[in-house]
Amino acid sequence: VQHPDHDVEFQKTCLQLMESAYSSNVKEINPKNIAYLTDRILVAEGKEQLFGTQFYTNNEGKMVPRPMAEKANLNKRRVEMGLGLFEEYEKLMRESLTNWLESLFYAKIKEWKRQLDSA
Repeated sequence: VQHPDHDVEFQKTCLQLMESAYSSNVKEINPKNIAYLTDRILVAEGKEQLFGTQFYTNNEGKMVPRPMAEKANLNKRRVEMGLGLFEEYEKLMRESLTNWLESLFYAKIKEWKRQLDSA
């Protein structure tokens, strides 16, 4: 449900179903999933996200959050949905990009070394 960004209407329908199930039985739906999908839909519609879950890599190669609404209340909204503090999540997102880039770089070096060794 999170990733078919080409079908925002499907995502909206799923979000409505998730919110309904959550209000009926808290244990059935993890509120974190509602927060992630809400932000994903808002970003797809060109709106500011509410929970700060959506990031992108900017032109400088840095992982940065998509625009957010009411930043002063961001952590309050996140905590209500079972998410950690934004500052911790932001650090995690930046570290994950760094780790991914490092693994990609080392994989490329290994590939070049294999090519040189077999030449």
